[in-house]
Amino acid sequence: EVRIHKENINLAVLGEKEVFGELSLLDAETRSASATTQTDCTIFRIDQEPFYELIDTRPEIARGFIRILCRRLRAQNEKSVKNAR
Repeated sequence: EVRIHKENINLAVLGEKEVFGELSLLDAETRSASATTQTDCTIFRIDQEPFYELIDTRPEIARGFIRILCRRLRAQNEKSVKNAR
């Protein structure tokens, strides 16, 4: 498990085969959160330029990334609505 957090606020707990750091691949802004492992993990890293080269030749990877971002945005929207009530 990997805990995604901003200071002491938990944003998510990710499990096996989930990804994080996707925003860093898409833009050069500073990170928006921290990741802390809670269990033993094997983590794979890819830098921005090789990632862009990969999606040039494998568009299904870009589509998968878009699906991940959409799911997370929808979940955040739902969380915001619940907190507003």
